[in-house]
Amino acid sequence: MLATSRIGAPEITGECLHGLMQLAPNPSFDFVAAYLDSPSEQLRQAAALALAQTHSSKAFEALRTRWEASPAFERRLLILPFATLRLTEALDFLLAVVETENEKLACEAVSALKIYQHDDKLKTRLNDVIQKRAAPAVTASFRQAFRS
Repeated sequence: MLATSRIGAPEITGECLHGLMQLAPNPSFDFVAAYLDSPSEQLRQAAALALAQTHSSKAFEALRTRWEASPAFERRLLILPFATLRLTEALDFLLAVVETENEKLACEAVSALKIYQHDDKLKTRLNDVIQKRAAPAVTASFRQAFRS
């Protein structure tokens, strides 16, 4: 007997948001962005990831606005979407998170930046920020994420 997995409504809606941003990013943007305010954590993150796939400054602004409106414990949902934006301003933002936010968020930002492990310039900038901060947990996160 084959095992089946049940996909719930948040997963389906998340896939739909992703599809909308692939098929029609401009007309779908505001609709998808509205999900950043969803009561469902899963839908907020799905919307953030769907917006991030546009790699646009408009998506960066939407995510930053949501970041500023979110309590610290919810900001973790936005770390990976910022990293996947692949914009200079998003990377600068995440470096600032590593430098100034609480250690848990800083470590999550370091982990998300691992997707840039082959970018020597970013790796050097990140290392400089981490050395300046001198927080053992953040340093350990960097070593784990960027070990060669």
